[in-house]
Amino acid sequence: MQTAERWITDRNDQWAGDSAFSFAVVDGGDVVLGNVSVDAVNRRVRDLVQQRQE
Repeated sequence: MQTAERWITDRNDQWAGDSAFSFAVVDGGDVVLGNVSVDAVNRRVRDLVQQRQE
């Protein structure tokens, strides 16, 4: 359970600000098996990708 709780706690600020959506799939022992997290676009990374494509 500690792993899943830590995963959730790490994302509380984004969820509180309505800037992200996330969920996780856990097994019977509360081990995170996978997750999906969608949040704001990191414009710095986007700009770097665009520069490399030019």
